[in-house]
Amino acid sequence: MERPVDLKTYLIKRCIGVAGDTLEIRRKQVYLNGVPAPIPAKLQYSYYLQTDGDVQAKFFQKHGITDVYPVQGGYFLHTLPETAAKLRTFDFIREVTSLEAQPGEADPRVFPQAPVTYAWNQDNFGPLYIPKAGATVTLTPQTLPLYEKIIREYEHNPNVEVKDGKLFQNGQEMTSYTFQQNYYFMMGDNRHNSHDSRFWGFVPEEYVVGKAVLVWLSTDSSATFTDRIRWNRLFSSIK
Repeated sequence: MERPVDLKTYLIKRCIGVAGDTLEIRRKQVYLNGVPAPIPAKLQYSYYLQTDGDVQAKFFQKHGITDVYPVQGGYFLHTLPETAAKLRTFDFIREVTSLEAQPGEADPRVFPQAPVTYAWNQDNFGPLYIPKAGATVTLTPQTLPLYEKIIREYEHNPNVEVKDGKLFQNGQEMTSYTFQQNYYFMMGDNRHNSHDSRFWGFVPEEYVVGKAVLVWLSTDSSATFTDRIRWNRLFSSIK
């Protein structure tokens, strides 16, 4: 069933892989067709700070850190790797630990939500083929979780159902499938605080509505009213 236009959610994410690519993430590094992908300039990850006592919010704001959460013994935050390295130089910060999921640690939230078959997580993912219009894949119990949603929903095939790990249309088993449109793989630059293709899978070409080029407003929901607007980000270009 189609959702009304006014109920759809619009997201801004970076296109990491295009139709026909094979994407893989190994220890946070994205690979396309076996080659390391370029690293975006503003890429952020999660860190744990062990500190001597409380740290004032202005300290984090001074270093451009807005996603900060107090936890026992310190703080959990998202920031740039170079900022994390700078934090290590302050005497009141005992330790800065990079948080990373390990290979083989299956995260059931991660696409295709089949942790027994695919032990993937947000930092270790794939390899995954991104469908291209006209390309054909063989459907098996292993590949079906990857492409079932495309076949059932995005490409509007009627009377499709799954039984015992197999796909049927009008009662006939489908052993292969040829894609009708191109698909894309999207990720946010705040890699440990982004709900993206690692969780909801492929984006069909018909869902792509445009390219973001400018930040016209940026706010920090955790700041006080007078400090809520991130003035340094207003009208900055998106690269």
